Order: sequence, then C-alpha cells, then structure tokens
Amino acid sequence: MKILSSILITLLVINFLLNFNLEKQETEIQRLQINYKKIEKEMRLIKINFAFLTRAENLRRLNQDYFFLQPYELSDVTISNEFLKK
Repeated sequence: MKILSSILITLLVINFLLNFNLEKQETEIQRLQINYKKIEKEMRLIKINFAFLTRAENLRRLNQDYFFLQPYELSDVTISNEFLKK
C-alpha cells in the first residue's frame, strides 16, 4: 500500500510539473505571436510609407515644401584649375 501511495504521489507531482511547464510554454508562445503580429504590422506600415514617399510627385512636393533642393545645371558648373592639376 505504501508503494502504491508513493507511486501515486510521485505521478501527481510529475503531472503537476509537466502541466506547469506546458502552460508556461503556451503563454510564451502566445506572447511571441503577439509580438510577431506587432512587428509584422510595423513592417507593413513602413512599406506603405516608403511606397508613398518614393512616388515622384510626392518627392517633388516634399522637396518644394521643406528642402528647396534643385539639381545642378552642368552648364553652370565650373571646375577650378587647382583641382585639375592634382
């Protein structure tokens, strides 16, 4: 009888430990899935923003509104003789 009760107690303890570890792993998997979904959403938003920014008309508008950049005219560029000698 003592042997059976000791086996039963051992099995109960092992069962409890296995269930505890299993639940711990399941919560970790759920946490990782939530983080994965958040990262995936951020990546989609970055791709959307990048696609919006790289359209030519949007780039021109941003340049006109904020940066005021203009391309160089090759006819206006002069090269100094000092740089040609080096």
